[in-house]
Amino acid sequence: MTETFFPLYTWLVYVPFLFSWTVKCAVVVTLLTLVIPIFVGRWMPRIWTWPSYWASLSNVNFIGKKGVDTTMSYIIIAGYISPFDIFLVHGWIPLDIKWLMK
Repeated sequence: MTETFFPLYTWLVYVPFLFSWTVKCAVVVTLLTLVIPIFVGRWMPRIWTWPSYWASLSNVNFIGKKGVDTTMSYIIIAGYISPFDIFLVHGWIPLDIKWLMK
């Protein structure tokens, strides 16, 4: 049953939802960047990632959240094992994330 249900759900529900939700969030980010840049940088990634990840029907088990000091700076290295690394970094780590790419 799962082998049939999940691919159908992925392509008929999740992918259209993710695309439309990403476009809506991108429009909001574009409009709010000039007005409320702190909100855009701090909360919009979480507003984008939480529904996106939950709609994927995946489970998150975040261990060590209590050990994160929000007043300190961290370097976070994601392994990019899956596309969900971005969701996990933005949605569940309680820090202001700044991306550095090579």
